[in-house]
Amino acid sequence: MKPLVSVIIPTYRDWDRLEICLASLNKQSIAKEKFNIYIIDNDPYSQVNNLNLPSNGYLVREEKKGSYAARNTGIKLAETPLLAFIDSDCIADPDWLKNAIRFLDTNPQIGLLGGQIDLFKEEDGNDLAFLFEKHYAFRQQENIRKFNKSVTANLVVRSNLFLKFGFFDESKLSGADMEWTSAVVGAGERIVFVKDVVVRHPARKSITELCVKRRRTIGGYYHLTYRNLSLTKRVISHLVAFLAPIKTVSKFENIPLTERVVVLFVKWRIEFAAFSELIRIIFLKKELERS
Repeated sequence: MKPLVSVIIPTYRDWDRLEICLASLNKQSIAKEKFNIYIIDNDPYSQVNNLNLPSNGYLVREEKKGSYAARNTGIKLAETPLLAFIDSDCIADPDWLKNAIRFLDTNPQIGLLGGQIDLFKEEDGNDLAFLFEKHYAFRQQENIRKFNKSVTANLVVRSNLFLKFGFFDESKLSGADMEWTSAVVGAGERIVFVKDVVVRHPARKSITELCVKRRRTIGGYYHLTYRNLSLTKRVISHLVAFLAPIKTVSKFENIPLTERVVVLFVKWRIEFAAFSELIRIIFLKKELERS
């Protein structure tokens, strides 16, 4: 039986949570012979010990910095008609692959799909960080249906699209997945949100982790957009970053006022971290951060 889909997992010093991810893939409702797993280690200095590598799994190393370089390595190794992307800290629903394969088999006009991403709080997670992520993180359905873009935490793609349109932009540490999916759809392919293709993703454990993530994503925004803006538009973008959350939070339905205020202040703290990172990139010419 030839595999139908290759699961691609970039990882960077996240072996414990990777084991949990692999355990969820081991429980998939389709036969192991139907899929391969490519784990791309993006840490050139790591020493892998006692990884419970499944029989259909392959562990390779990509020393070029960045998860997109790692994903591209997996794409080039895979020889299946479908590619399924998931993060090393995610947990796949038992029917994740079965439902994705079934949907694409019955909808040949669809080139790629993004699935549901359910957040959960880890045991040592911070309540404030989880509260914020619950309202702001992974707006997968909205991003796909309104903006034709998806993250690689839960994305399934026909592999020929990478031959047709090229790979993820390895120069970016963040945002290249959204950029690639948007460009592919703009070129005529179709993307859909499929609710029963589900992965679970842990919320960031602390406000500090949220700030680190935002500093990383603002680096991608800088290269994509910010550095090409006029001074006036840069100022406006900062005003929007700090004022827009007021409107967003005010529209939360059935949420206590105290919870809205907490989420607002956390958002402001994170945007201040993003502003500081932009200053660091522009004036100190520092290398972009990674998580």
